[in-house]
Amino acid sequence: MTPQEQIDEINRKLDLFLADYYRNNNPTSQIFTKRVFFQGGIDLSSSTVSLGAAGGAVGLYGVTPVAKASAIASPTAPSGAYVQAEASSMKTAVDAIRTALLNIGITA
Repeated sequence: MTPQEQIDEINRKLDLFLADYYRNNNPTSQIFTKRVFFQGGIDLSSSTVSLGAAGGAVGLYGVTPVAKASAIASPTAPSGAYVQAEASSMKTAVDAIRTALLNIGITA
């Protein structure tokens, strides 16, 4: 075995050891007391992802964090013919959705 092959084998074993160590010795959650920045992306593949505490605020893309938006009223179901009140109800609901997306930073 060449010296480089020996180094590669040691690195492979170390990687396996560290993967096993961290998998078995870390709690399922972490508490951070300072700002945390992730480089290279975040894996959000778990079945449950929660951002912010209850009553907390969230902001994306550098937007000032805001509290959770109020419930958006369901628009009036259309009757089949054009009715101004139904159209106004739909516009109100769409405007509320747009405002919520703007406030959290998803749209500009």
